[in-house]
Amino acid sequence: SRFLTMPVLAEKRGSVYWITISNPSRRNAITKDMYSQLCCALDEADADKLSLFTVITGYGDYYSSSDIFTSSDTATINSSELSPCSQFLNKIIDHRKILIGLVNGPAFGAAASALSLMDYVLCSDSAYFETPSPYISFNHMEAPFVAFEGEMGSSKACETILFGEHISAFEALKRGMVCHVFPRAVFKEESAALVKALASREVHRVYLLRKGILSDSNGEARLMKKHYLDESAKSLIRTKFCRAKI
Repeated sequence: SRFLTMPVLAEKRGSVYWITISNPSRRNAITKDMYSQLCCALDEADADKLSLFTVITGYGDYYSSSDIFTSSDTATINSSELSPCSQFLNKIIDHRKILIGLVNGPAFGAAASALSLMDYVLCSDSAYFETPSPYISFNHMEAPFVAFEGEMGSSKACETILFGEHISAFEALKRGMVCHVFPRAVFKEESAALVKALASREVHRVYLLRKGILSDSNGEARLMKKHYLDESAKSLIRTKFCRAKI
């Protein structure tokens, strides 16, 4: 096991590279530094020639309660202030390995939307999903919206992103956001066993298929690589209303 820092843990298990969000005192909320650490972990997984799968999960009861913004963050925000989150989403889109999300508990905001960009998602029955951007007048959901729309159709995608609809684990399964739901009591063991079983298959062939599906010749993939934070979003987050909500 290797620790990048305490809030982000990285561990290689066979051909699977595990990344764990570990900030339990803040329900695994992600700081700007943690986004940078997650990007470093994804880079390391990509560079490892012997790893074919990358897993992202949370420690404890939460997958992630989204971002942590401090008053100083919102007071001093400029064109580069939120780049770690955008970089994280770009790293997920460009990740060359098979990327799996193991959602051990509730997932909010950017952490929830990032799951739509992964290849395979499993969740606990204690998980639920919310993208509360409409309540804080802030959005970095352009690329995830494309993925959500592909999974559940435009109407449900709008309900999720524009109106911040609360989505339970089984509703997520129904909408195609996740592939399997496991009972909370056995989620860690069952999901790890399934990942191990998947990794034992002819994954090189699967890896080549994935490269074809998500190649840069795919127009949707190129569309998802657009900027996540446009100038209007940056302006909105500077407002007193948005800063108060955060």
